[in-house]
Amino acid sequence: MPLPAQPPLKLVSITYRDPGTPILYGASEEMQVQAWKIFDKGNYDLAIKQAKALIKLWEPDAIGLEKYKESNGTFISYKPGQRDQLQSIHNYWALNDVAAAYFILGKIADQQHRYDDACQAFGTILTKFPLAQLWSTRGWFWRPLDSIRTEYVYTHPKFYGSLLPLIPIFPTATSLSVNAGNAKVSLSWKVSPGATSYDVERATVSGGPYTTIRASVPTTTTTYTDTALTNGTTYYYVVAALNSSSQTKANSNEESVTPRSEEAGTAPRSEEVRQDVLEKKV
Repeated sequence: MPLPAQPPLKLVSITYRDPGTPILYGASEEMQVQAWKIFDKGNYDLAIKQAKALIKLWEPDAIGLEKYKESNGTFISYKPGQRDQLQSIHNYWALNDVAAAYFILGKIADQQHRYDDACQAFGTILTKFPLAQLWSTRGWFWRPLDSIRTEYVYTHPKFYGSLLPLIPIFPTATSLSVNAGNAKVSLSWKVSPGATSYDVERATVSGGPYTTIRASVPTTTTTYTDTALTNGTTYYYVVAALNSSSQTKANSNEESVTPRSEEAGTAPRSEEVRQDVLEKKV
């Protein structure tokens, strides 16, 4: 079944409680917050029930959102105050909240010395929901993947060393520069740690959709020249760093450039355009 054009909209649901218990049902975010509250109070048995209720209700949506996120890149960067980035992360509501529920299960199992159960919970995050990004008292959109790796696998290899092969390696976004010529554009980018190949993508509108014009560029190559272009037309480029093992990609910054004939003069590099704008502002 083809992936949706965009992440499913967050559902507005009626919140209700399981009669006679504090177990809450409703939107995944509300259930996740409730699970953390119960956990922080030290009521682990009840926190386990709340986390499992969240998983049972929302895991199918989380699986779909993980696949969608894999097809569109990897982690989303966030700086406080950036509302567009904030919304982008929240678009993956069920993915983030279900991963949080599994993290709570793993954390409780670890504290109760049930290491096999902890491995099972953490392993589920690593294999099914590695792209989750959470907000909690830990900070802004921390990644369970990183916490499992540093707090458990690396710190306590006796109990969690078996999880090491399950930790996916994601490529990091690379920095792209472009330079226009006569009916051509030269691209260069920095090496991306974790990448096993690159795809060069182009669009005629900012933000895409992009068309892959050169696929599977080896990591030993960090340049490409796009030819047979139309002078006077603005093109938008990104370079996607891919990782074959994790089946994920990370897009570079987008750069725009307009090729021109030699008679019309050489189009400035993208860096020069930005510098010129800054100087005019000053």
